[in-house]
Amino acid sequence: MGTSPSHGGAQEERSTYGHRLQEPLHSRRIGAGGEAPMFLLLMSLLLAAVPSRADEIWTLLWRRWMGTPLWPPAASGDTAFVASAGGEVYALKLKEGVAIWKFKAGRMMAGPALEGMVYVGDVGGNLYGLEGTSGKVLWVRSLWGDVRFPPACGSPGAYVVTGAGILYAFDRKGNERWRVRIPSVPLSGPAVAGGLVLVPCSDGGLRAYDAEEGRLAWISDVGKVTAGPSSAGDFVLVGCGGYAKALRLGDGGVAWSRFLGGRVTGTTSSAVEAFFVTSAGWAYCLDMADGRLVWKEKVGPSGDYGITASGGRLYISGPEGATILSPRRGEILRGWSTGEPARWAQPVSKGVLVSAGGFLYLFGPFTPRSHNPLWQEWAEVRYKGVKVGYRHAWAEEDSTGFVVSTDEVNWQNGFRRTSFRALTDSSYMLGELEGEYREADQLLTVEAKVDSGLLIAERRGPEVVLRDTFEVGPLVPSFALVRHLAVDSFSDSAVRVLDVRRLVPVEERVFSGPDTLDGVGCLRLEVGDGLTVWAEGSGRTLRVWSPSLKEEIRSVPQEEALAWEPPEIPLTVPLDVELPPFRKVGELTLRFPYPVRLPSNGRQKVQRAEGCMEVKLTQSLPEDTTSPQRYLGPTIFLQTEHPEILKLAEKLSEGGEAPEERARRALDWVYSHIRPEETAAKFLTALEVLREGRGTCTEHSVLFVALCRAMGVPARAALGLLGAGRRLVPHMWAQVHLGTWVDVDPSYGQFGVDGAHLALAYADVSLKELPEAERVLQMALANWDTVEVVRVRADGDIYLPEAERLWKEANRAEQSFKDDEAIGLLRRLISLPENRLTAPALYRLGVLLVRKGRKEEAEGQLLKLLEEFPGSEEADDALYKLAEISYNKKGALKFLKRLVEEFPDSPLADDALHREAEIYLRLGERRKAEGALRLLSERYPDSPWARRGRR
Repeated sequence: MGTSPSHGGAQEERSTYGHRLQEPLHSRRIGAGGEAPMFLLLMSLLLAAVPSRADEIWTLLWRRWMGTPLWPPAASGDTAFVASAGGEVYALKLKEGVAIWKFKAGRMMAGPALEGMVYVGDVGGNLYGLEGTSGKVLWVRSLWGDVRFPPACGSPGAYVVTGAGILYAFDRKGNERWRVRIPSVPLSGPAVAGGLVLVPCSDGGLRAYDAEEGRLAWISDVGKVTAGPSSAGDFVLVGCGGYAKALRLGDGGVAWSRFLGGRVTGTTSSAVEAFFVTSAGWAYCLDMADGRLVWKEKVGPSGDYGITASGGRLYISGPEGATILSPRRGEILRGWSTGEPARWAQPVSKGVLVSAGGFLYLFGPFTPRSHNPLWQEWAEVRYKGVKVGYRHAWAEEDSTGFVVSTDEVNWQNGFRRTSFRALTDSSYMLGELEGEYREADQLLTVEAKVDSGLLIAERRGPEVVLRDTFEVGPLVPSFALVRHLAVDSFSDSAVRVLDVRRLVPVEERVFSGPDTLDGVGCLRLEVGDGLTVWAEGSGRTLRVWSPSLKEEIRSVPQEEALAWEPPEIPLTVPLDVELPPFRKVGELTLRFPYPVRLPSNGRQKVQRAEGCMEVKLTQSLPEDTTSPQRYLGPTIFLQTEHPEILKLAEKLSEGGEAPEERARRALDWVYSHIRPEETAAKFLTALEVLREGRGTCTEHSVLFVALCRAMGVPARAALGLLGAGRRLVPHMWAQVHLGTWVDVDPSYGQFGVDGAHLALAYADVSLKELPEAERVLQMALANWDTVEVVRVRADGDIYLPEAERLWKEANRAEQSFKDDEAIGLLRRLISLPENRLTAPALYRLGVLLVRKGRKEEAEGQLLKLLEEFPGSEEADDALYKLAEISYNKKGALKFLKRLVEEFPDSPLADDALHREAEIYLRLGERRKAEGALRLLSERYPDSPWARRGRR
């Protein structure tokens, strides 16, 4: 996990450090370094070059969260223009997936289309003309009806159809050239072919209008169009249900029609061939002249498919992902699974853009970053056995020494690239270091230089620069040496390492000895705390394994390392029973199977036992005495000195002198103004959150912490898990220091959190402290397969998991007519400590005992219920049941009178009065019977007993 938590959930789960949940620390650098003996190792490695492959290898170049791009992008050179259903249009740099500009309009954007400028429409009936280089709005036109489908481009401008059935033509300056009303509902956006504008309609007609004048040229009654229309030279290709059809462009007549079976969902063409794809998962190539079958290929299971031709390739999207086919014979050349159905696959200059599951993917040829390396290594990174990325390390010779580089990609829950480049002198000592972290539009950089034992560092983020100087002594770049520790002279050595993420020196001990890996002899090194490295005698790393984090780095060939696999890992911790809504939880006790070092304070009490750990969570204050002073300054994520942050902080501070008042104002503002939505980068900085106006739990917390610090109130982050339903989900909230540390959850507007917040670590929002805090989170996610709920108190009720289980089993037994088994289970439930099911179990046990003819036992259970739970929901039922089973009528009257007096609003009160009147009549006390009926009529006039009593 890098520094990129996120949230998820619905309604009450407004932001959990997971709807998209936080990925673990797969990008953590595991490093070791040393002095003289290590240099001999590095020297031998530099002489053993590993040749690079020249073959073209395709991989995932980037992916970013986009919400739902409804329509394929428009591309020009190295830029792709993409619109999302959320109402945003992005111009993305294809090389990195970075947004050059973003335009926000109405929701459900249709488009874009490109013709010297960018055209997009929205459901509000607006058509926008945007400048392609800047996103500047050149003009806006209000149309009659919503714009549901992308505009089509053609000389000299754009054509757009609205939901009201009007087809418009505009020039590039936004001047309306013509409009026509279409006498049927359009099924898709217009297509331009041979001077005609084609619109398929719900009446089964494909209409062609003259592009210059808007005059109707022809109508072809082809039936309901399910694919196309697509221009194909002198023809127009359409799919109509199970039929593939070619129409003559000149008059709209059907040139040929072929039944394919399945619904035709996509069509495209080359110079002499027509291509179709169907919902049955088949791709077809037909001769353009007569529709003769050239080939067909099964491309996947049944579902919705799309197809596009470009550059001598066919690009197909479908329910399992994207596929590239050869148009000559139909063989599958490449394919990628996206985990969820791909909406479209659009070829662009860098490869193919694919939309699936809210993400935008770019698959394309890998471009090597290393040139003539002295050595290089490729490895895949796996978490809990699932591939989540790859790592590439290499070394090159420099005029003053060597350059050792690493490039790591983690694609779990997004796409993050981490790169480092270290320059050493001739004795392999670290001289300079450059690093960058890139995710979507966010770029964080680190530059460091070692001079006379001092590390002079500069960190840069969005509009923030932080400079520090540390005394570190001689260091070796750890990220290169991790892979090259296997040397006989390092059987037991102390190694001084630079933690390149936190820029702090760490001393580790390294133990080595002979071992085998996959049946091959090698060296095994135990590095630091629980890290095992297997390496060849030459120093090439074979495998790195962290058992506590369930993370593995294994050496593989380049093509295997770059191969994309969708990382489908649930980043939550299952609970053995379902919790009440977390806002109601006042106290929660959990038992964990794997001990992890957690904060223990007044709010959460940690007790450790052999092999497990128990944590009691409450709503009390933490009573943490940590000094607050270091939680006041800026970090690379907290631009507390930026004018925009300061301006808002000053506004919130007006009239609020007390720190608590300021913190509450910051909480209210963040909760009210930041929309709970996913973002492309999983951990925005405070300034980015303020400008975006949206984010998950991490973004809410980061901005809140920054505002508090800017107002002089110490604040920090809390990383942990939130109990929601039958799981613990990763979550981030905040703490403010108001004499003591107080938990605040900006995602839910909570000043003082409930008992369902489990804190794993408290940390500054900085590159120095977040990685270690996230390491604790990863350890928890990796090792807690299921967590036992010991006790819950919610809204005054106590939940015991064992009681919940016994109650369900008793219900199942009763429904299966196993009353004796149900009685035994209920007795076990009642013997447990008092909980929310004790009273219901006593009543149910009494009912079952009555059914079995054991009235005396039943009476004992029901009386116990009344004694111990006199105000429970079952008390009135118990009184009525006692009246039913009483051996004498006066005893029954006692219970009935008590029911009416103590529970006048009970649905049984009128029944009790009627029953009371009946007993009095049988006893010959008519006056008392009439009194009971009179009371029944007065209190419950709508009761059927009251009407009967009046008669």
